[in-house]
Amino acid sequence: MKSTTLNNIISRHTDERRRNYILDNYTRILADVQYINSHYLSSTHPIDILNIGSDPFLLEDLMQISYPSAYCITSVDIGSDWAAQYAAMYKHKLAICDIEKDLISEIIDLSKFKLVVMTEIFEHLRIDILSTLSNLYHSMPSKSCLYNHP
Repeated sequence: MKSTTLNNIISRHTDERRRNYILDNYTRILADVQYINSHYLSSTHPIDILNIGSDPFLLEDLMQISYPSAYCITSVDIGSDWAAQYAAMYKHKLAICDIEKDLISEIIDLSKFKLVVMTEIFEHLRIDILSTLSNLYHSMPSKSCLYNHP
């Protein structure tokens, strides 16, 4: 199953940098998916997840292929033509937001998200990491969880 899923995801990408990222990080993201499943999977309704820093959509692709009706993921990224085209092609929900400069709560209604995922994002935050995380935390619903895999 692992190699079939990985090959399916790799086949979606033509950019060598993204393909290499996927090959280098597949096992770690798969562990994230397994953790999320063990703690959030519901048999009654899809779980809303916000994934911040989604390019190249590896988490979204893994969830979509492995658990097509279990999760409803909204992806957040700074935005690029590539990200918009990829999200549209594979039916990923994409919100454009620079979480360091924009108030995310003004762009996305965070009230429905049970889980906010931030993996591999801290190294891209350059302005004020603590303020950025504080803004996100204070915008999240009280019963939601922030998941980070360093």
